[in-house]
Amino acid sequence: MEQDYTAIIKRLKDEGYWVALTQASHVADSLLLSGRQDLDLFHSLRVHKRDQNWHMSLPGPCHYRITQLDRICELCRVLLATAQATGIAPRVNDDIANQYALVELSDIEWSALERDYELRYWGERGWRQLADLDEENIWERLFKIIGFDDGKFIEPHPSATWDVSSLLILDAGSRTQLEADLNNKMLAAFVQCLGVNEELYVLDYRHPCFLFSPHRMKNCPVATKANWAVPILPEDTHHFYLEKDFRFGLLSHLDGTICVFGKQFLAAVETNRPLVFHEPIRNAL
Repeated sequence: MEQDYTAIIKRLKDEGYWVALTQASHVADSLLLSGRQDLDLFHSLRVHKRDQNWHMSLPGPCHYRITQLDRICELCRVLLATAQATGIAPRVNDDIANQYALVELSDIEWSALERDYELRYWGERGWRQLADLDEENIWERLFKIIGFDDGKFIEPHPSATWDVSSLLILDAGSRTQLEADLNNKMLAAFVQCLGVNEELYVLDYRHPCFLFSPHRMKNCPVATKANWAVPILPEDTHHFYLEKDFRFGLLSHLDGTICVFGKQFLAAVETNRPLVFHEPIRNAL
């Protein structure tokens, strides 16, 4: 999210190419480049900066590490011009690979590189991925305390549950502001209830799970959505934020509800309630 593509964007746009900054993953942007106004993906290529390294992806998919950084614009221009002239997708042949000293990466290697980048990005913000065995044990502990009844959480005591489903259907601008408010106020409540070196279990039913240090996130310049390896807002699955002894936590349900439990944590949330939290739809006292 912090990479600088300004020089490439300006130079290629000045030469008549179409360039768009796009979201490549939860934490990283890429440039989509095309010789066509519609940014047709078949006739496009992508350029990615990850830390100090540059990479390129072509339809196929085909991935390369770019070693001659001063020739990135020239390389893109050659590939796009050839694609325009031939009417086929951009391709790297042996001559181009040798001329620009490109290092080919398999799709598996590129995916692993992107995942490593994400984990390092989140690690700087207080997130550590749980090992599979630890994750399995924590899920077992969780379901001894929190069960389901007809697809709904059996909510702990004391707790309060809010309906936030209206947030999921808002336009992007309104949703971004309210989600930022939700994230920042929940972060403040976590910080208030945890010691400096304490972590939360953060479980995601369909994706990797983490240990999370809210105090490290607190030190980030802006606690944006990209800093959350597992979002607070429920979207396509259940999310759980749990103190290690399960004294308090947050249960984010895919039906669009968020349950906050534990006396101290509930009080912290009520004192500085997120704007999307109106009156609770349920209380378990």
